[in-house]
Amino acid sequence: MHVVLLDSTAVRFDDLCTALQALEFPSDGERDHPELRAVLAARSSIQDAVLDDDFLASCLHLELQLLERDELRPGLVPFFTMPGLGIRFAFGYWPPGGSPGPHEHTAWTITAVCRNELEVLTYDREESYSRRELVLKNRFPASAGKVGYIYEPCIHAPINNSSRWSLSFHMTSPRDGEDPGDVCGDPLPGLLERARPDRTNSDHVYRKVIERRRQVRRIRAIGNMLPSLNSTKASSLSDKCTALGGFMTDRPESGKPTRHGFALERVHKDLELSYRLDAGMAVLYSETPTGSLKELALDSLGREAIAFVSKERSFTIEDMPGDLSTEERLHIADALEETGLYVKIGDDYACTSD
Repeated sequence: MHVVLLDSTAVRFDDLCTALQALEFPSDGERDHPELRAVLAARSSIQDAVLDDDFLASCLHLELQLLERDELRPGLVPFFTMPGLGIRFAFGYWPPGGSPGPHEHTAWTITAVCRNELEVLTYDREESYSRRELVLKNRFPASAGKVGYIYEPCIHAPINNSSRWSLSFHMTSPRDGEDPGDVCGDPLPGLLERARPDRTNSDHVYRKVIERRRQVRRIRAIGNMLPSLNSTKASSLSDKCTALGGFMTDRPESGKPTRHGFALERVHKDLELSYRLDAGMAVLYSETPTGSLKELALDSLGREAIAFVSKERSFTIEDMPGDLSTEERLHIADALEETGLYVKIGDDYACTSD
């Protein structure tokens, strides 16, 4: 086996792919799994790579291209798949308290924490299947830069116990998710299905809301992490985030948005919204396949704006009625886009600041 050692001071994504091509990974479509030494060598390369912000910038550039194509679905969605090997690369996004719950990997994977931290719970797979209940085995803290791997089928549950978003980098086998064939019977209670259904797979217009919400939250998670990225590419990545819908991530040190005027349009022309008063709050509701859903609530100051939004399919922030400052209008518009109900359209324009 020929192992390529990467210079940890100058790791780029294409360098990593070149190194992986030199390892003894089976070709895509082959039934064989790689030898453990190949996975460990790949883990070593990942360990060097995630410490290099230019490497992360290269990967985030590919991730933003994926987000721009709007091809998201639940779980890890690869931003790149290696030709010939089928090895998949993806980012994991972890809001405060976020966890997918206990789930099973059935082939090798390598995971690195890029920003902030995670805690990883592992379960005794053999005992869990034998007793038909999840049996906790270990609990590992994983701070930024920590890299772990799975070689044999494993049950684990990462969780972000912090108050900030975390970002993880995943390199996975093309065979991860296949049934290893070593257990039979009903699914293990408490374990996520290997092939989770996409709950947005519906003809209802609310599907577009879910898709857009997922997209914009990931864009903003990236945008809010970019100030800590020591790379010349950080500025262009920030511009891309802003253009894709992360306009409130573009802030000077004062904490106020640097951009003012823009227009919003409902994410789907047939999406129905309504407005009600509830305990002194102005509440915006959407119509979903299961009925009305509360999306956004503002105090009495935003009552006129919410009533207006419930009726209008497109508008500029200055169109919103009420005694609102520019900053307040921006925050309402920001919240509307983060819900996935509205998308920004057209170019920015100058408007009067407070």
